[in-house]
This record gives sequence, structure tokens and C-alpha cells, in this order.
Amino acid sequence: MHPNTTMIMRASNLNPSVVAALLLMGACLPSPCGVPSELYLTNVVVLPNGFGQFEVRTPDTTNGYVLLYSRELTQWSYWKSLDTGTNHHVIQPPFPISSIGTVFVQAASLGQAIYEFHFDFRGMWNGPLKNNSTPALSWPQQIQSWQAQLNVDNCTNFPSTADVLFSGIGTTNEPAEDDPTPYYDLTGWYSTSILPISSPPLGGSWTVEYGAKHLVFSVPDPQLASHFVTIVPSFVASNGYLHSVSWTYRNSITGADLGASPVFKKKIDFSIYGGDYNLFGQNDYTVFESSEISDNSTNYVFSPPVEWTNSMFVVTYGDSLRNNYTYFYSFGNLYQVYGGNSSVTGNNWWEQGYDPESHSFTLLGSATNTSTFTGSYSVYVIRVPKHNVVNIDAVRGANGIYYSSYITGNTSNLQNIGGPPDGMYAVVGPTERGYYTGGFIVIDATGKNLSSITVFTSP
Repeated sequence: MHPNTTMIMRASNLNPSVVAALLLMGACLPSPCGVPSELYLTNVVVLPNGFGQFEVRTPDTTNGYVLLYSRELTQWSYWKSLDTGTNHHVIQPPFPISSIGTVFVQAASLGQAIYEFHFDFRGMWNGPLKNNSTPALSWPQQIQSWQAQLNVDNCTNFPSTADVLFSGIGTTNEPAEDDPTPYYDLTGWYSTSILPISSPPLGGSWTVEYGAKHLVFSVPDPQLASHFVTIVPSFVASNGYLHSVSWTYRNSITGADLGASPVFKKKIDFSIYGGDYNLFGQNDYTVFESSEISDNSTNYVFSPPVEWTNSMFVVTYGDSLRNNYTYFYSFGNLYQVYGGNSSVTGNNWWEQGYDPESHSFTLLGSATNTSTFTGSYSVYVIRVPKHNVVNIDAVRGANGIYYSSYITGNTSNLQNIGGPPDGMYAVVGPTERGYYTGGFIVIDATGKNLSSITVFTSP
């Protein structure tokens, strides 16, 4: 796409009201650009409340136009569409000029798709908080999964995921995810399935078969050794509410404090998820989502305070190579025990395990440590809710017999269940999938006439 006009909105560190924005008029002509020369941005001002404002003039009142934004002119993203019926639009960004550093804004014709390719890297941690404040991390921290992702902006016609394939060094025709693939406004995204970090991505030529289009991207080396840093949060909470969070940047190998925000980091955002939100819905119990935070910020105060019970904290930053890094912090070791008289079988066995209460199983209780659960049933489901991780050492029936599981979901080292407690345990809910679905193990006690089971956990 060739922009007709680009505006730079830049905050001054000294006085945002003096140097707030710079308007650059494009030299692009209508014929080579395919965009009428009458489409332009003008009259940039800073309002008394610190927000910016500018005007967009379109050449007519019937054709659709959009605003796009970029931080570095290396990628453009959809911002908003301009209503038809008028050719004069007054626009105010949703955040103060002083909080955004530099943002480039471009007016463009509707439907001229923009394609952007990058990598998403993800890490996870579950455990206790030191002094009820900071995750008790150990070093080194590792990236545990990654994705190749294609963003499509300013577009109204998206192919199905079956028609999108990724290829790069070490990856050939990797299919796009079937779910989730959210489309909203004029923006869509496609990504490969999560791949093991044992085969980290490489720069070079990547291609995406996008419907009938063959897209080619020259991708830089992601420089993981230096660009992956661990953002360590510290929380101030009381009485089930979070009042503020601050964070430091740490070397992911040694844990050394890096001081100021790394120069390659370009943005930071975070989200907080609460409790045990509904099955299979990734964002259906979002307690808080940050808007754009100043790049140099190292703390955030919640007003009013937000819920902080069995919560998950997810922090994301972008780097100068256009890649994203996301770290999931969860602090829960909650598990629940359900009883029922029907086996977990059939085509939807996994749904029965992840959501037993919706399938005629009765909740017997919840715990975070070794506990006994009373109830006489043929089948017991030990379910770990979303964003919790529990180490289960053994399961003993009221008859003194130790039981193993015959069916599980998102559970590793299952072979460690089946005998008396010995410090060897299965881990329920340990993967990235577990942050969205949880995990479970099923104990078959058919014909045993148990009156209770005892679940033994390990730290």
C-alpha cells in the first residue's frame, strides 16, 4: 500500500503541549498510488486535557475509508473506519499524547489489505508468591512455545483457516489454527498451531498461502538470546483485591535486574483473569485489561481495585523486530473432586472431564492440599480448574486401596499415581492448554462401594 498522507503524533518529553504532533503531507499522486489526492489529514492540535485531535478530509461522502496506525512504519494496523455521509471527520485518539511516544497515522481507502508477519513467543509459570507479593521464580526461565502469525488489516473478506498454510525454515505447509481465529472490525489473524520450542523459529524467507494469494515475507532473526527478558511482577493486594502492580525486567538466564526498560521493547500490556471462568472460553472472565501503557512505565495503580482471588496475570511486550512475548503467571493449586455413577466415555469424554458438573457429576468439595472427600460413587473426577497446576501423588479409597487413573486430560507423568505417597507425582494442568481448559484425572471405583477418597498432593 502506498499512503497518501501520513501524520506523526509525537509527544515531547519536555512539553507535550509545545511539540505534540507533526503533519507530513505525502507527495504521492493519485494515479500511481490509487488513492485520491484529496484524502488528507490536517489541523493537528493538543487539547487542554492532554489528548490530541486532528481532522481527516475525504474526497467524497460515499466511499469507505479507514485510519491505520503504526509505531515504526514497519507495520500498519487498523484503527477505525470513517463514517460515510460526510467528508470532514474530527478524530481524537483514545489516549493522551504524552502516553504514546510516537505513533504514525495514515488515511487509506477501505479494503486495501495490509499483511504483517511476526512470531509470538510464550512462557508459563505456576507457583507461590513470596511474601504474598512476588512470584518465587527460579532461573533460568524458558520460552515454552511459539507461533508464526499473520495479521491482516483493512480487509473485509477473509479465507477460511483451511486455506491458510505457513512455510519457513524447518516448517512446511503448517496449517493455520481452526480455533480460535477471531475477526473483529477490519482485522483478522491466522497463526500456526503452537510448536515446541525445541525447534525455535529462524529468520529468512517465510511464505503464507493465503487463499489464492502467495505471500512472501523476509523475516529477521528473532534474536531470542537478547530479546527474551522476564518481566517479574510484584503485587500489592489485600482482602481479595489487587491495588497495584509493579514490575522489573530480568535477564531470563541469570535473573539479574536489567534496570530500565530494554531499548528493543516497544510496548507492554497485561491482563488479569479471575477465578474459574467457564469451560473453553479463553477470555470470558477477564477482570482487567490494560490499554496502552507508557513504554517506560514500571507500575500501575488500579482505581478501583480489582478482584484478586485464584487469579492469573498475563503480561505481553513487543520488540523492535515486530515479535510479541507473552508470559502467563498463575498462583493457584486449587482442585475439585466430583462423584458420579456413569463412566467418562463417549465422543465427548474430554468435555465430561473438564466440565463434570454439566454432565451429572456432583461436586464433593475443593482443596489446595491433601484432603478427603466424602461420597459413595462409582466414578470420581479430580478436576483442576483453569490456570491452576496441582501435583497429585496418590489417590486412596476408603477401603485403603490406592487407585490409578484410566483416563486423563492435560496431565503429565500419570504413571506416578497408583501406589502410596512417595514424592513422585502426576502434574495436572501443566501446559499452556491448561491455562485455558484446566486438567483432570478419572478414578474408576465401580463395584468398590467406596464412601470416600483421599487425594494426596505434593508441593
